[in-house]
Amino acid sequence: MKHCTDSSTDFTGIEQAFKGLIAAQVSLGKELLKIASGVAGDALGAAGGLKLPKGSSCCDIPEPCWMPVSHGPVKCKLREEGQGNIWLSIVNEDFQPHSYAIAVKGADAGLVKLSANTLTLGPKESGEVEAIFAMPASGKNHYEVVLWAIGCRAHYVRWEIERNGNGNKCCHDVSICDQPDYVVHWYDHFYCPRPCMGQHAHAVLDDGS
Repeated sequence: MKHCTDSSTDFTGIEQAFKGLIAAQVSLGKELLKIASGVAGDALGAAGGLKLPKGSSCCDIPEPCWMPVSHGPVKCKLREEGQGNIWLSIVNEDFQPHSYAIAVKGADAGLVKLSANTLTLGPKESGEVEAIFAMPASGKNHYEVVLWAIGCRAHYVRWEIERNGNGNKCCHDVSICDQPDYVVHWYDHFYCPRPCMGQHAHAVLDDGS
């Protein structure tokens, strides 16, 4: 379920990226015209000079399945006493029930309130947890916390909040699909099989309390 009608998405850098894309297309068009007209001389040499973006290798090895899954970062800009909200919508896609530990970590964790610290979901069930951040009337200009949701696997959201004179609210919906990884990949021989490692990540949240 979507709770945020206005997610206050940060579009910083999109305008510059769009300008860069246009410039790259113009440059590409000029180079192709040079090749077609023979001005560039050796066509292979001209093509080799093009600064085209490089694609990722088909042989790139992803992180092991037991590593925490990132669902961020999420960025907010709030003025004094403005409020930021993150809704964690968690779906248990496993055939077994799971208990989820929800926690906030980091130096600024005390500024975040959770609607629940635990969540129990049966097979294919879903649940929600809300995290609320209230910008202090005074203090530093940058805050950062990590939201953890640990069930079958460990999931986290890095939440960055900037002090800004215009933002009164900031709301984001984060969907978390939690399930073991039983798919056999070509790179599996690099790792040991661990179908459901979230329980081991509870040590991250163990602060002795």
